[in-house]
Amino acid sequence: MNDRLPVHALILAFAVVLGSTALFALPDPDRAKGRSDDGRFTAAGPFSSIRVERISDRVASAGVAPAYRVTVDEAAPMRPYEVALAYDPDWAAKRFPGAALALWGYDPAAGAWRRAASQDDRADGRLMADAAAGLSDWTAAPADPGPASTVSPALLDALLSFPPSGTVGYEAFSAVAEPGSEDFFLVAEPLSRGGCGGAFVRGREIVATKEVAEPTGITRVAVRFQGGTGCPPDAPLAPSP
Repeated sequence: MNDRLPVHALILAFAVVLGSTALFALPDPDRAKGRSDDGRFTAAGPFSSIRVERISDRVASAGVAPAYRVTVDEAAPMRPYEVALAYDPDWAAKRFPGAALALWGYDPAAGAWRRAASQDDRADGRLMADAAAGLSDWTAAPADPGPASTVSPALLDALLSFPPSGTVGYEAFSAVAEPGSEDFFLVAEPLSRGGCGGAFVRGREIVATKEVAEPTGITRVAVRFQGGTGCPPDAPLAPSP
């Protein structure tokens, strides 16, 4: 008895297997991935498309990589996504001996880089992080950029002493930069928050800042005043517990 399959049956079976393989190899239509031209930075997330471009050729004074910008083709606000960066582990070890690294996203509202929860694979020189929605510019720097100045409370008090008219609440942030640098990294978020019990009206926000320069670095305290209604004139802005 001959148990061999006919040739046409074998061809059909092979075509089915090949088609199934091709089907499972198709890219996810609900997820996109982008890579920078230098191949170092990648971003992936639930978008129709993602573009990554290198926006700075200089290495930030406190950082280990240039800055990159992530752009998505979406009408809706950016949703959370993933980012990864390849870096030179030998250079990082010399520049920041013993320091853990992290990916930082630039927060325009705070005027500073905000640290993302990152995984640092120092052996392979690779950083990975979950990116918060709304952050599109990224760089890498030590996870701990250093302490804020001891005069931060005095800077905060000075800013809160003269809130804009109609303020019902506030959030304060503290950030540090190396001497002579323009790259500030958040170290206390929030440094403080509070209000007078009124109702915040979206779009009525004013940011005020004060800085102090010391030999070890620059500290900036920023307060985002939130305008609204419902508070008596000159009502004090009490810190939240």
